[in-house]
Amino acid sequence: TRIAERSSHGTPVLANLGGKEQILLNGAGRVASYDPQDGTELWSVEGGDPLIANTVVWNDGVVFASGGFPGQETWAIDVKTQSILWSNPVKCYEQSMVLVDNYLYGIAEGGVVHCWDIADGNLRWRERLTNGPESASPVFAGGYIYHANEEGKVFVIKPNPEMLELVAENQLGEEIFATPVITRDRILIRAASYEGQTRSETLYSVGL
Repeated sequence: TRIAERSSHGTPVLANLGGKEQILLNGAGRVASYDPQDGTELWSVEGGDPLIANTVVWNDGVVFASGGFPGQETWAIDVKTQSILWSNPVKCYEQSMVLVDNYLYGIAEGGVVHCWDIADGNLRWRERLTNGPESASPVFAGGYIYHANEEGKVFVIKPNPEMLELVAENQLGEEIFATPVITRDRILIRAASYEGQTRSETLYSVGL
């Protein structure tokens, strides 16, 4: 049983850590792992604020989490020792982070992109895309990170630990809340437009 004093909205994810499949879930002031067969808790590490609204990512035996309300934190967990390796006061709240090679990319509130070295949490760089609200998570495909903000702007970023390398910026509709989906050689993006008070949605299919 998972008991929480405040609601959390992070989505659980199936991961393979150390050759064992497990369900990872962030929220209620901790990151926990469960056996997908019977729901038994395998491990749990306290950290972060109680209210979380995104999904963790992982690499080998390390799990990376971010979020929090009213506080803010991004942190790395060593699964073997069940301890926090590093943390910093950055919050990627609704939007999940992306791992590319040995670097962690996260887009914090207000469109600020961060790049961290996963080994020690060292901040490689921090740059603002645009001062707009964020809901959708960035996704990685075909060598690029794709990110859409609530104002309908879609950014194409080439992962680079030395600098923000913005390849393109496009406008799709007037509003995007849903995370883009990668399927085969396509990226699917759901955007909304307004005509007066009437809201309509369009699904865009873009070749990678």
